Amino acid sequence: MGESAGFLSTLAVRPVRIEEKPRWRELMANHHYLGFSKTAGECVLYVAELEKQWVGLLAWTSAALHVGVREDWIGWDDVARRSRLNRIANNSRFLILPDISIKNLASKILSVNAERLSSDWEAFYGHPVFLAETFVDPTRFHGTCYRAAGWTAIGKTLGFSRIPIPNGFYREHGNPKVYFALPLIKDFREKLSSQHYRDGNGKEFFAMDIRKLPIEGKGGLIGVLKTVSDSRQTQGRRHSNTTVLAVATCGMLSGARSFSAIAQWSKGLSLKQRERLRCERGKLPSLSTIARVLQNTDSQEFDEKISHWLCSVNGDSGGKGIAVDGKTMCGSYTKKQKAVHLLSALLHQERIVIAQRRVEDKTNEITGFRPLLENIDLKGHMVTADAMHCQVNHATFIVREKEGDFFFFVKENQPTLFALIESALENPEYEIAGVCTLNTKGHGRVESRHMVVKEWTTELANQHAFPFIKQVCRIKRTWTNLDGTNEKYESRLCITSASKEKADAAHCLRSAVDHWSIENSSHYVRDETFDEDRSRIRKGHAPQVMATIRNLSIGVIRLAGGNNVAEAVRYFQWGGKSRVLRALGV
Repeated sequence: MGESAGFLSTLAVRPVRIEEKPRWRELMANHHYLGFSKTAGECVLYVAELEKQWVGLLAWTSAALHVGVREDWIGWDDVARRSRLNRIANNSRFLILPDISIKNLASKILSVNAERLSSDWEAFYGHPVFLAETFVDPTRFHGTCYRAAGWTAIGKTLGFSRIPIPNGFYREHGNPKVYFALPLIKDFREKLSSQHYRDGNGKEFFAMDIRKLPIEGKGGLIGVLKTVSDSRQTQGRRHSNTTVLAVATCGMLSGARSFSAIAQWSKGLSLKQRERLRCERGKLPSLSTIARVLQNTDSQEFDEKISHWLCSVNGDSGGKGIAVDGKTMCGSYTKKQKAVHLLSALLHQERIVIAQRRVEDKTNEITGFRPLLENIDLKGHMVTADAMHCQVNHATFIVREKEGDFFFFVKENQPTLFALIESALENPEYEIAGVCTLNTKGHGRVESRHMVVKEWTTELANQHAFPFIKQVCRIKRTWTNLDGTNEKYESRLCITSASKEKADAAHCLRSAVDHWSIENSSHYVRDETFDEDRSRIRKGHAPQVMATIRNLSIGVIRLAGGNNVAEAVRYFQWGGKSRVLRALGV
């Protein structure tokens, strides 16, 4: 074939067909200086044709496992690398066939191949690739064709190769390669490093960025676990509280729901992993030790320290919504005691429990409201609660003592206030301060929420002694099936201490909707994903301690960017013990 560049206009690069693979392998094995035997992992073989004549061969395989210059260039840590390594393709072989001499052919082949590489990879393996890489031996080549095709020389490797044996290790071969890379999309670094990304079809892939969590050193999670007091006697104690609580949390993140499941999960830990969990002489805590520690741990102290850590990691900026709601742990009842009831405070947007307190058996949630929020900085925040907490004392505590705002639902349990709000909303003499509508579709139904807001005037305030009210609201909610049938309707009244300058109608409606979402964001997740209601753990402090560990697990997942908690649990459950240990910084 001649040297004319006119042939390049007809160049085609395509995957090799099944019947062509023997020929492809034979040519590559005979003419490439590295030869060709077999590949491991994902692999796509290509042939370059000019007027239906083969002129070049390429092999794309799974990315190299460890490349220091690559990880530094992308900004990867070990967790991110393992999560997204399959989004990089390695050009492991490139051959221009003998007797082919056409100027710029090699760079043209690389350019044409790069245009279709990601879509071909998705067709073969169900996911795209965002970056192409290759290694050039500087003693043989200068990488000229790669540079001409737009590739960038990132740096040199250390000159090690992995020996292909079980549990293989690396040996130094003394011949560092030049690492070349070609981004296949503009935002490749963001796609490779962010918590979530979507492919061309909009399908979301899950990954977590544990780097977001301060899990080591001062203020880290392990440091917090170390400060939890141990009620056991020092004599005969083999395992620290830190070890048992870390094992329990790792087990919970990996799908273990009971003491026995946690103990069984821990048996799969390697000796090195046991050392990382500070297991003395590599011995694991027994089932009885796990149960005894969790039953005797001061549940209130443990919850306060974990909640404080979650707050500190999340940050404390003003204007956040905090929902207060209770949940009964149905499986914790016995013939001698009622089921444990816990009152929780949850951040609206972050969906993280930042405080939790047990409600004593002979009281109700009202008595636990103030102690729950006592140690939380509420300045500039909006506290939302249902009609049970629509109390004068609660309103005074939030506004006067904590410098926050409240958003309470009102029902007939406050008949005078309820009737006054209703009459004010119906009275045309009182001017409407704002109107907002929110339409949603999902879970087999179509919902519409319409809110009307009116200011609480001095005249209205004189008719009722409930303090600090600035606005009153009515939410009319209608919902139907997707086909418009089976229409249902409800109406709710609300009061808030926030003025219309601080909270307009849209803000008030969002506060109401976000408060209701605590059922899906916390209660439902704890029941469905962590099986809380069916848990028969009921002795000592264990029910609340286990609930705190569930909240911690959800918090770790969400602070690391995981929106789907069930998917994150599977991520830990199926990813081996090291993955969940890294999440806790051990």
